[in-house]
Amino acid sequence: LVLREHCATAERYLQAAQQALQDQQTPALLQAVHSLRSSSRQLGAFAIGDLSAQAELLCQSTPLPTAVLESLLHQLCTQQRAFCASIHSLVPTENAP
Repeated sequence: LVLREHCATAERYLQAAQQALQDQQTPALLQAVHSLRSSSRQLGAFAIGDLSAQAELLCQSTPLPTAVLESLLHQLCTQQRAFCASIHSLVPTENAP
């Protein structure tokens, strides 16, 4: 259950990060990628945590490197979706026999 909840929460963090980047809201972007980093590392998704940490560092740059962050967020989405696909294939749903 925790792993499935992580997938839903991580998707919200990624959506929030993408919206914050689009709106040039650095504090909101930083909060979203920080939250994603922390929760991912707690579950052993270290590649996602490392990419999130890179995004955190980039958030401290002035001016904000938008193109680099867009690329990084794309990589994060890809990694996160692959991680969650693995979870869904390994962890049965609650309704499964």
